[in-house]
Amino acid sequence: MKNTLMTALLAATVLTLPYAAKADTFEMTNFAVIGGVNVDLGSPINKTVQAGQISLIGPTGVLDVWCLDLNDTLFKPYTYNINSFTAGDVRPGLGQLSLLDGSAIRQIASLMLNGIDVSDGLSRAATQLAIWKIEYGNLFDPTNLSATLTSDMNAHIAASVLGGLLDCPGCTLNVLTDAPDVPNQALGFAVAPVPIPAVGTGLPGVIAGFGAIYAWGKKRARKKAGGKLYRLAVA
Repeated sequence: MKNTLMTALLAATVLTLPYAAKADTFEMTNFAVIGGVNVDLGSPINKTVQAGQISLIGPTGVLDVWCLDLNDTLFKPYTYNINSFTAGDVRPGLGQLSLLDGSAIRQIASLMLNGIDVSDGLSRAATQLAIWKIEYGNLFDPTNLSATLTSDMNAHIAASVLGGLLDCPGCTLNVLTDAPDVPNQALGFAVAPVPIPAVGTGLPGVIAGFGAIYAWGKKRARKKAGGKLYRLAVA
């Protein structure tokens, strides 16, 4: 009985331990922009880009992402590397993002995860604009935004600061990095933190459950032996 219990507990421990994060890939064969708005950028960038959420389409499914640079061209087909990103990371094609501190990265991740309002058709464009503004600061100078979109962008920025309505403590920013030999537009998406199991769930709950089974087994053995639990003598 003891050996069976220990084996079960060890197996439960292995199953409930978190796996280490590892790099992944996503093969993109096509893409679409959702809620896109054309935005003219002033000096020193001087170009027109499209602000909105991007759906990458591939053989394994669809991955919704956000733009992390001010290029406006996606080459397809293309295989992206996916890695979690923290302050100070330097990866090909991410440029400006590597200059940001942890607060700004958390703010961008919060916008990616919580910035969409399905009742507001401009929310995806506003989210993308807010991400760019946080990333590029004064270098990001849109010249043709409507009053509504400007207001939405500023509201998104204000709501995503630490402690704001859109703030997501523990969110992880994942980046789809460029391959150095064939650069493509840098993209990203956010992942919400995994909830901590409540008391009685997870590994503690598993241990408690096996403890109850063990106690029940001892009680049953006593009944079979007339109320006594006999132990085998070991020579």
